[in-house]
Amino acid sequence: MSRGDIVKSGTHPLKEKQSKGIFNLDLLVDIKTAPLARLLVYTLLDNGELVAHSANFPVEPCFANKVDLRFAEREGLPGSQINLHLAAAQNSLCAIHAVDESVFLLKPEAELSAQTVYDLLPLTDLRGYYYKSENLEDPDTNPCVPPKKIIVDGIRYETDTYSYGEGDAYTILRDIGFKTFTSAQIYKPNICSRPERHYPMAYMERGPANARLGGMSMDNSAEPVETTIRRFFPETWIWSLKSLGSESELTLPVTIPDTITDWRAGAFCLSPAVGFGLAQTIFLTAIQPFFVEVTQPYSVIRGEDYVMKATIYNYLKRSIQVGVSLLLSPDYIATPLDKEQGPHCLPVDGRKTFSWKVTPKTIGVQRQLNYKHADGSYSTFGERHNEPGNHSVVRNALFCLETVSQQKDIPIYTQALLAYAFALAHKDDKVTALLQSLQQKAVKGDDGSIHWERIVKPEVKKSLYYEPQALSAEVEMTSYVLLTHLTMLRRAASVSQDDLAIPTKIVTWMTKQQNPSGGFASTQKDDPLTRIFPPQTTLRYNVLPHPGDDPFALTVTTNPETCVGVKAHREFDIAINVSYVGKRPSTNMVILNIKMVSGFAPNRPSVKELEKQALIKRVDMTPREVVVYFEKVSAEATARERVS
Repeated sequence: MSRGDIVKSGTHPLKEKQSKGIFNLDLLVDIKTAPLARLLVYTLLDNGELVAHSANFPVEPCFANKVDLRFAEREGLPGSQINLHLAAAQNSLCAIHAVDESVFLLKPEAELSAQTVYDLLPLTDLRGYYYKSENLEDPDTNPCVPPKKIIVDGIRYETDTYSYGEGDAYTILRDIGFKTFTSAQIYKPNICSRPERHYPMAYMERGPANARLGGMSMDNSAEPVETTIRRFFPETWIWSLKSLGSESELTLPVTIPDTITDWRAGAFCLSPAVGFGLAQTIFLTAIQPFFVEVTQPYSVIRGEDYVMKATIYNYLKRSIQVGVSLLLSPDYIATPLDKEQGPHCLPVDGRKTFSWKVTPKTIGVQRQLNYKHADGSYSTFGERHNEPGNHSVVRNALFCLETVSQQKDIPIYTQALLAYAFALAHKDDKVTALLQSLQQKAVKGDDGSIHWERIVKPEVKKSLYYEPQALSAEVEMTSYVLLTHLTMLRRAASVSQDDLAIPTKIVTWMTKQQNPSGGFASTQKDDPLTRIFPPQTTLRYNVLPHPGDDPFALTVTTNPETCVGVKAHREFDIAINVSYVGKRPSTNMVILNIKMVSGFAPNRPSVKELEKQALIKRVDMTPREVVVYFEKVSAEATARERVS
């Protein structure tokens, strides 16, 4: 029997008049008998008694579909190609996987094996007469047999009514779940009990019961062993389905990932003819015999020095000579810390570490992404403070401009501004209509130049010695028309000589409006002419104050003030008082960076309380620092934080 069913049955005849003996039975072990074969042997005696015995034979789990999976080599270089061979029954659909071996350190039971597949079977063994938690065992209805009186040599013997550990054929059949319908004797005789005899009994006074285990002791004071669990693992390498079709073998070229690790691969297949099959787990070691490992912090502050280390490993079968240097870059300044700068001899299985002092000069982009909205725009404090992003503002502005462009009798100055705005927004149809309208209103000069003037404008006194410059409004709106043409030409697939005709005529007029210093008359600080002709000015920003003219006052106190007491070594409060002492009423955005002392980390609930203050728009927290963003700072602002 196997899996609750009879898989094979038969008889073995004995020679006549042979009451006992030894004989052999040949049994076929196959998939039908896995994972446990239970053999039952029984015979019927002449007196009607059934004699039986059973034995269990564990069978290794196996499948009819023989699947084989193997790599062409046991080792390979990261990034190189290797062949993966798969063999199974014809027309099999196979699932192949290869993952980092470390994945199974946390959950070894997650790996698919023959035993896990067999454990999914609804029935692997049958014992007793149970159905849906109900015991269906028949009651013993056989009447008891009076004990026989046996006298030998004048000595009387009585049959014992209790026999411990003795079984019968019924028990053997029940234990394998075999239900029998027979008239044979399968129960052992039930001896009737003798009437009880009463004997005098001596009573013993019992005291408190004490239980003690001798030779054993338990030490509850022993410290538990701390187990370190790894929780971060790389991605899966192979996870795909392959159909063999009419073939029984398949070769797959695969590329080994860059990770230096041991890969565990497996496959299982389904065939319409022979069913399920599972390949044995195989391994591939991805090893780099020569590689460099760089050690540096995940983030640094611009201008702050840190040490970067590069370690070279040599697992080749010979010694090599190595030298390491950093590429020159405007993003950082690097100074070697090693005394010997020349090449080094690296022995077999050896390693060498090189170090540099690095000073970053540019910012990455991760901090900027904190201020990005879902629509791709940016704002001062990010999306969670309900502050409108750039895209939202631009969309609202364009809607307003499109509404204005539909009006009649739009002033020339407004048309020039609308044309440039729509050109930047890629509204080409509106730009074309506005340029056509502006071209009809253009003022043409004798030298072939063109420009635009307001219908109503102040009079300009003419001079006999030089041609007066145009008014600032005419210069600005003409420059906006020129910027519109240049913006459209920049996006064009090709530019012809005719396309440059109008911009050239505009530039001819504008060059005559320059003053002796090279500038133009303008009413705006943000003159559109500066986008066409470079300005003769120097722009300075983020200028550090002179010594002694600090614009902020900063005080820091702790509670408790000293480290006396047990609590002070576990948790304390930091009170930070920031005030603006500059010449203005208040500042723009202010960033307060609070770095933790060694051994302490910020308390998250107390840091979240800072965001409830009116002027604080954002708080970023890491295990090493807290960054507070103020919308503005006036005479006094306080930030309190708990550190534990």
